[in-house]
Amino acid sequence: MDFEDQKIKGYPQSKKKVTLKIKQFNIRTIASQKSKNTLKTQSNHISPYGMTFHSSAEYNEGDILKIYVAIPNYWQKKLHFINYTRINTPKSFPVIGRVINKSMTNQRKNKNCFSVQTLSMDDTDEKVLRGYLEESA
Repeated sequence: MDFEDQKIKGYPQSKKKVTLKIKQFNIRTIASQKSKNTLKTQSNHISPYGMTFHSSAEYNEGDILKIYVAIPNYWQKKLHFINYTRINTPKSFPVIGRVINKSMTNQRKNKNCFSVQTLSMDDTDEKVLRGYLEESA
């Protein structure tokens, strides 16, 4: 694959930690909104180009994932770009990504480090993410 990990790790402030909820994205998960295999973890690096995270889950290179990214005060930040009122305020936004790299990080805990390339993200959510990363650390 041509994608470079450095686009993720080299992005300014990419080491900010955010909560991620991850599930495999395929025809079965599209048909069923409820997924029993949702993983909750934290990012190691995040950028508009992708993210890295540790997990004991088994994903393979090329797997497509649906990742919900939870940025602090997400909805309030998004309101700077849109004019929309909601009764319920979302705490996260979805990103579709592809696993581009998998490496073993800790053999005793059986954890892998995954690099995921962003394939699809709402344009406004990308602006919110960029703004969040530009905030002082």
